[in-house]
Amino acid sequence: MRDIADLILEQAARQLGHPAIVDGDIRITYGELKDRACRLAAALVRFGDHPKVLILLDQGADAYIAMVATAIVGGYYAPTNGLSPAAKLQSIAQQFAPDVVVSTAERYANILGYQAGTAPLLEMRDCPGAGLASPRPAPHDRTPHGRSSSLISSRFPFGPGVRI
Repeated sequence: MRDIADLILEQAARQLGHPAIVDGDIRITYGELKDRACRLAAALVRFGDHPKVLILLDQGADAYIAMVATAIVGGYYAPTNGLSPAAKLQSIAQQFAPDVVVSTAERYANILGYQAGTAPLLEMRDCPGAGLASPRPAPHDRTPHGRSSSLISSRFPFGPGVRI
């Protein structure tokens, strides 16, 4: 059974230069989305077969890339709303118990600090594996029923002017 990652990668193969994400002045093509998501996915596999990924980024291109990367590796993600109070984000992190947090160092330190049990930080700009053609695990190594899951713990709308 095909999942969202399969569909996005198939679309990238068909329409490499077409826009996949439009976020204000930022335009990312399907080819760029595939490259960036695969680079991040290559780093995410270090955190287990089906990593739980807390996406602690503002709504926008980077957050969507992190969601696609998590789907590529068959992981679970919880996107967060950057406008939420720190206490709410801390509660989401505690309840979700992620294997890794995709964020910036500043936001990670400000929101999660050095709380006991805090998952490691993975910054998108530090992701290795840019040359990998496809870091996807074999279908039998992915989540049950071949699907990745989104555990949405806070409101994360696709706002006006943003499309994916």
